[in-house]
Amino acid sequence: MRQAPVPHSIFRGMVSVDGAAVSDVLQVWLDVASHPSRGAEQAEVIRQRVLAPIISHGA
Repeated sequence: MRQAPVPHSIFRGMVSVDGAAVSDVLQVWLDVASHPSRGAEQAEVIRQRVLAPIISHGA
């Protein structure tokens, strides 16, 4: 785990699910994309597996 660069932005829209803090997938996607080592790769996986199916069904 690492500290998010702007933690208040992640948890501003947080909800609690079974006692766990849960953040919006769009915020996670934005935050991982800025990570210097594998952020772009992680963001691409989120885009392909989570965001693309949602966006393609809405078109």
